[in-house]
Amino acid sequence: MFSDSSFRSGRTLIGPAPVQELAASVPPALQALRDIEGVYGSFILDAAGKLLARDLPGIFEDHTLNESGERISRLWTVLSESAPPEHALLEFAEYSLFLRGLFSRGTLAGCLCVVVPPTVNLLALRLAAKWVARAFDPSEGAAPASA
Repeated sequence: MFSDSSFRSGRTLIGPAPVQELAASVPPALQALRDIEGVYGSFILDAAGKLLARDLPGIFEDHTLNESGERISRLWTVLSESAPPEHALLEFAEYSLFLRGLFSRGTLAGCLCVVVPPTVNLLALRLAAKWVARAFDPSEGAAPASA
């Protein structure tokens, strides 16, 4: 259904004015995820599942991503009931969807979603996703300030 060439075009940032802080730092981070061999693209959802930013080809419509976003948000909530996992990988026949929660000041603020082939280098993807999370919230992974 999908070929690498069909995924390699189309990068868009969308969202209301409050997302402008995110707009300044995340799109380059999303584009950087494509440096990992095989990554088709990525998108960011807010905690409610609304599409905030995307670096995906036009084959993925905003409407479809918003519909999927609500389900992804609910899934991440269920996965995080006891403690949020570092990431989740949803495997489909032709591609996988890598998910990582994004936090702001310790509260779930959204989810990074990366569309990848089943053969992606998961270690490289995990490290890159951590970098994107830091672009979203600079306090992510930072040492706590001493009192």
